[in-house]
Amino acid sequence: MTDRRTVKIRHLGHKGHGAAEIDGVLAYFPYTLPDEQIQVSKRSDGGWHIEGIVVESPSRQKPVCAHFGACGGCMLQHLKTADYLDWKRTALKETLAQRGFTDVPIDPIFEIPQRSRRRLVLTAEKRKGLLRLGLSRYRSRAVEDISECPVALPEIEALFPGLRAILDAGLGSAGTARVTVNQTDTGADVLVEAQRTAALDQRRASALAQTAAQTNVARLTWNDELIFQRDAPQISVGSAAVVPPAGAFLQASKQVQDFLIDRVSSALNDASAVIDLFCGIGTFSLPLTSVKSVLALDSHGDMIEALNVAAKSIGASDRLAAQRRDLLRRPLQAEEMKKFDAAVLDPPRAGASAQMEQLSRSGLSKIVYVSCNPATFARDARILVNAGFQMGTVQPIDQFLWSPHTELVAEFIR
Repeated sequence: MTDRRTVKIRHLGHKGHGAAEIDGVLAYFPYTLPDEQIQVSKRSDGGWHIEGIVVESPSRQKPVCAHFGACGGCMLQHLKTADYLDWKRTALKETLAQRGFTDVPIDPIFEIPQRSRRRLVLTAEKRKGLLRLGLSRYRSRAVEDISECPVALPEIEALFPGLRAILDAGLGSAGTARVTVNQTDTGADVLVEAQRTAALDQRRASALAQTAAQTNVARLTWNDELIFQRDAPQISVGSAAVVPPAGAFLQASKQVQDFLIDRVSSALNDASAVIDLFCGIGTFSLPLTSVKSVLALDSHGDMIEALNVAAKSIGASDRLAAQRRDLLRRPLQAEEMKKFDAAVLDPPRAGASAQMEQLSRSGLSKIVYVSCNPATFARDARILVNAGFQMGTVQPIDQFLWSPHTELVAEFIR
């Protein structure tokens, strides 16, 4: 006989899933909301399967995307905006409190609108001649074939048919690929990283180039091979135009990029010599060179090269030293920071605890930390505060709309 019950959702977990207590143990159910009553049944593996919602929350709203609930890209389209933002802010406060930061002021979340993301990473899968392009389904490797994406810029959504044609021509009868689309000022920069498919021969590469020429693709790169370029893809950063390497990491929306540039530049207004750690293509370095000398470091040599070219184009080479360095394996040492008075860093999700140890021992008077992971930020912040820095107001940023992820920026003053 099937064990079937009606249970109540208590709260949302850190991944945005509704949590219900069943036999003294928390079970999590995606796409549910606090105070909802749901009917569940026991699975053969001992877990619980949701069969339906018996009582809906007043916070529930109609999702804007037809693929919501199948595509794993968004988890919270069904939650009304005010409640969604409140949940994110509360989650941030709880994460900071776990490291002892219980009285840090937190600004209102910086919101971005729908259809503003300029960077989208998709998965392509072709089997028996049938192509699917989209994102992985929730808890599955299967690809949800999408026709729309309300978080992405309209230019990216309009590119979907062209991407399908390119992938159809390039993957042959079967294959998989990771597809990174960066919408630049001059068109879409597309990188296809193909797996389990035959290498491109001259005939297929030529067909790809002809297909790309019929789309709004500025540049098409297939694995490491440049297939087509109509225009050099360019990203405006301050007064500079950067030509990023294929698939380069960018702030996912221009609104957030500009907001962060303003925030970082304002925080470092009094500094004269700044270190930019994990600098990428120079989102902070390039604007800062207008009034300061900057040492910029990143592990990606192609991004450092793009940054140096952009700096030269605006006559800032004499104020910028951009160098390749793996800061996770070889962090900048405290004694190497003696000529500088401030730093900004924007590390990957894993944070930068080894680099923070060196920053804490340095003579820097101010550090600005941009983070895409509140948990590792809180861990790293504790290193600085224990060394005598004071953390200022935390500014959360909802860059990845309807996801459980929150970015932030905060200042530390010695």
